[in-house]
Amino acid sequence: KQSNLRASKVKFIQSETLDRRRVHLGRMSPDKEFSVSTDAIALVKELITKYNWEPVSDVKYYPGTEAGDGYACKHVAVEITRPAGDIKLFIKYSLDFKESKNMVIDKFFANETYFYKTVYPTYVKFISARNCQNGFREAPKCYGFTPKNTIALENLRYKGFNLHDRRKTMDQKHINLVLKTLAKFHATSFAFKDQDPDAYQKLADKCAGDFFSQQPKDSPTIRIFFEIIQEGLDKLDPEKDKKILDKCNTRDLMDSILNLGENLNEYSIISQGDCWCNNVMFQYEEETKANPIDVMLIDWQVLRSASPAYDLSYFFYTIASQESLTNLNSHLEIYYEELSEQIRQLGSNPEILYPEDVFRNEWRRCSKYGFALAFVLLKFMLANKDEVPKLENIGLENLKVGENIGLFPKYENEEEYLGRVKMLAGFMVDNDYI
Repeated sequence: KQSNLRASKVKFIQSETLDRRRVHLGRMSPDKEFSVSTDAIALVKELITKYNWEPVSDVKYYPGTEAGDGYACKHVAVEITRPAGDIKLFIKYSLDFKESKNMVIDKFFANETYFYKTVYPTYVKFISARNCQNGFREAPKCYGFTPKNTIALENLRYKGFNLHDRRKTMDQKHINLVLKTLAKFHATSFAFKDQDPDAYQKLADKCAGDFFSQQPKDSPTIRIFFEIIQEGLDKLDPEKDKKILDKCNTRDLMDSILNLGENLNEYSIISQGDCWCNNVMFQYEEETKANPIDVMLIDWQVLRSASPAYDLSYFFYTIASQESLTNLNSHLEIYYEELSEQIRQLGSNPEILYPEDVFRNEWRRCSKYGFALAFVLLKFMLANKDEVPKLENIGLENLKVGENIGLFPKYENEEEYLGRVKMLAGFMVDNDYI
């Protein structure tokens, strides 16, 4: 969820006398000051000491994302100027939600901290011990975290990584690169589970589990999802879209999201959980951004045990074009080939751990989940910057059951949104996925 914002229009706001260090806060616009939490500033000070980055001559803070790039967190880019070489950080911390318990922000951050502190290092050690040269390492470096929902990562923008335009579908090169990366992560989970089941189970037990299935049925998040899906279906044409409306209903689609936690089986593994376009960054070999050469998965707050097919369907349906839907079989083959090769390199047998026919059946079973989430996520992805709702400012706790939340009082790209939804719905119906 890191943006391409340049560190410009800096305004000196305050100074610290600590070790002659100064703190600069950038401005998002001439009339709106940019603020940083005291916890984030304290974490930066702690990291400077922890990693022996002294002497430091300057510390600057800038907006880390644009509107629409992140919803449950605030993101801050940090530049630490020092004679030995500048340090570029990306800090994320929770917004001050009025219903923090229902939004389970604490659980999100605990989950992501657990990934960087325990799961990822365990997996990297496992991969290295098996001399797997191209194993999963597509997660940013984590420098530290606090108990108050603040995490400091490397700023990938300075390594040439960028977000894909959330309003656009992805082409085959981008899709396949992400699928191969998910395959590497999933393969590590499968192989580790196979070779050290006790250690794996300890890891899996401490993952937060499925977020949606833990929510009360009338929680703000569930109500937001329900409203967006229902509103979208209501805007379809009863005659022209009859084939879709006969197969799609809000409750059924919501159940596919809410019941994920009930569908664990022997093929369930630790999965990424939230692989939509704003949680993926690409590195390119040229400025045209036509040929991605590397990718990073940058958000691990929804780490959980689930079928790997849930990750695939979530990612694929939120970024799919008509071309990629047509080429679905090719994409699934690319994923499974990479998964199988990685499992073999790690010393296990993919034909035992995750046979291809099982994978194909799980893809079919999990497709409705990805489609339902696309119904919701596309609404946010296609919103203009000034239309993106600020969830922390919505008085969700005062709403009565059945009352319209009204997330998008203005929405310019309604026609494009409905077009994308109908394209996906038609594909789901034609392939008997719903």
